[in-house]
Amino acid sequence: YSKYKFLGKVVVLTNDQVGSAAEVFALIMKGLPNVITLGESTAGIFSHMYEFNLPNNWWVSLSNQRIYSADMKLYEGEGVPIDIEVMNTLADLEKRKDPLIIEALNHLEKKASNIP
Repeated sequence: YSKYKFLGKVVVLTNDQVGSAAEVFALIMKGLPNVITLGESTAGIFSHMYEFNLPNNWWVSLSNQRIYSADMKLYEGEGVPIDIEVMNTLADLEKRKDPLIIEALNHLEKKASNIP
């Protein structure tokens, strides 16, 4: 526990490749009032895996947890929804531009100017 808390605006960037612990982080952050998510919904692969070998030497990996949002929604299989959808395109990559970073910075700048 810390007596210091950051209460400024936070933007969490996600896409469909975000899974596992990073996805749990995105879900937890989304529940905070000063956080927005930007990009694409996450992969929907939250659970840690229970792994074991069968007698025939096959390896098995099973999802063995349910991870819920603060409002008790289960996003397994669908991913954490985002607040602002922004996607990179091949044209963006070829121009060496990142619309997610640009939008995040614009959002933070816009919100920062509203702070007294």
